[in-house]
Amino acid sequence: MPGTTRAYGHCADSEFQQLADHVAPAAFVDLAAFAAHQQELMDADPSSPTDLIRCTSTAGQRAALAAQLNTSPFVVGRYRHIARLARLDPELVNAAVLGLLVNCEIDSPTRLRSEVQRDSAALLDDLKRRADNAGVDLPADPHRLPAAVRTSGWRSAARTLQHRRHRGASR
Repeated sequence: MPGTTRAYGHCADSEFQQLADHVAPAAFVDLAAFAAHQQELMDADPSSPTDLIRCTSTAGQRAALAAQLNTSPFVVGRYRHIARLARLDPELVNAAVLGLLVNCEIDSPTRLRSEVQRDSAALLDDLKRRADNAGVDLPADPHRLPAAVRTSGWRSAARTLQHRRHRGASR
């Protein structure tokens, strides 16, 4: 893209991006990623990451929400990935902190995992810089984010196993 440079692959630098860095979202649906459908999302009522994940758990639900938002299921899938990212760590429920990651084109747990494995120190430095520019307080220990990525796999597996056991016990 003309006028866009990448320092080390995490975030694009442009005049727009610099302006966007200074606006911290107050709520989950205030994230810049949702701007095209913010009002429709608020009307559809998936106002939290948990709500969005719940109402998009099947392909049919994603298609229905896409139709309601007049967009593609791909866009709704991206929104779902962002919601899953928000649930990765309690600190990411804070829309301002989550917004920093999304502004760095990290919009899913998989993308965060990839960036942490590639260069976690550079990612943390970039997040700190962006947080300072936006007036956002990062978690007391921002190094927890990479730790959350490393531990999320077993947490997810444990939740799945617990859910299966619970379903089996109720039959």
